[in-house]
Amino acid sequence: MALTPACDPGASWHQGWLIFVDDGTRGVIDAGDRLLRIQGEAAAIITANNFSSFISYLPNGVSQGANNLATGTLHLCVAGKQRDIIINNTGRPRLANNTC
Repeated sequence: MALTPACDPGASWHQGWLIFVDDGTRGVIDAGDRLLRIQGEAAAIITANNFSSFISYLPNGVSQGANNLATGTLHLCVAGKQRDIIINNTGRPRLANNTC
């Protein structure tokens, strides 16, 4: 029997993440949730605002972070180059280039 992975709200994004259908406690993988993907440690340094521990999408497609705000940004930094994933108030992501 395989163990169900657990979300660690104290972990950083670069340590990995889970993608799952969240039917229980928001941001926590519960027994009834369906696991879709496990992502291991990333080579990038990843930081975020509003989405510090999870990004949740509601049934209407709107995103929501830990602070109940719909907007936020994930910053991915590799070799001095930064890509920002900016999520707007309707849940739509876009990419922007930056420097670390």
